[in-house]
Amino acid sequence: MLKSTRVSPRQPLEILYPTGRIGVISLATDFNIEADLQRMYPQDVGFFTTRVRNVNPLTIENLRTMAPGISAAADQILPGTDLDAIIYACTSGTVAIGVDEITRLVHETRPGCR
Repeated sequence: MLKSTRVSPRQPLEILYPTGRIGVISLATDFNIEADLQRMYPQDVGFFTTRVRNVNPLTIENLRTMAPGISAAADQILPGTDLDAIIYACTSGTVAIGVDEITRLVHETRPGCR
């Protein structure tokens, strides 16, 4: 796995999004999550999305095939920057893979991130 480098935005993310910075791991076929989250949260919360490949039809077995891509997806969200949390935006995938396993996979590349 490649070593992440620190991103240097013109303004610190703490100024642009003072309430929070949330990484989102979305399915490759999901086209709604960003708009849905923007409607639910205040404007000063920033969302930064990456995608994980999914296989159709969405069966338990196919949902579990996403697990190996979760660590890499978490690593691709603004590498080297601090996020307040990472959301794995697939309820069915969460049930199939398990919350503890998803947390473990995210922490492989983003230790300490909620």
